[in-house]
Amino acid sequence: MGELALLEPPYHLALAIFRDSIRAFADGDCEHARTLKLKDRELDALTEDVTDRLSARVVHDSEFVPGYLDLIFVARAFERIGANSANIAEDSFWRDQAEDIRHTYGPKMDQ
Repeated sequence: MGELALLEPPYHLALAIFRDSIRAFADGDCEHARTLKLKDRELDALTEDVTDRLSARVVHDSEFVPGYLDLIFVARAFERIGANSANIAEDSFWRDQAEDIRHTYGPKMDQ
């Protein structure tokens, strides 16, 4: 299934966010921790794009619906990894700065 390649960008970004959040937590790097929410929003947009593209293919290739759904669920799992990793970074910021940055990023912009 060539659609598997659609998961590469979300996978790499989720992995990078996870790695960076652990690094920010371990090193107490508050400035780095602050940058990860924006990367998480980028991952949200990638996940939405993958979901939209796979949903569009369902119309044309109905026999592959179970496979497309599996790929959508994997993309959503990557998105959750990114979100939870961003939470780790926010928690490390709170731990080191005693400041809650969870709701200071402004509203999400529609694509």
